[in-house]
Amino acid sequence: MIPRSLPYLNFVLASSSLTFQLMVLHPWHISLDESFEKLKAETKRDMNLQVQQYEASLKRIEGLLGGLSLKSGSL
Repeated sequence: MIPRSLPYLNFVLASSSLTFQLMVLHPWHISLDESFEKLKAETKRDMNLQVQQYEASLKRIEGLLGGLSLKSGSL
């Protein structure tokens, strides 16, 4: 009796597994992909802002150093 019903049991388990993957895991995966893309875009924007701030800071430091070298050269 059990060996005869084993293929049917296998079919039921495989079908329910596929249904779970299609109805639960796939939409969740799409949602995660969208969240990761938003996070990646936000991180890229923040990194670009930080680079701009560092560049402005370096230009200010270079300007101060240039002013110091001109003052020390004229002494």
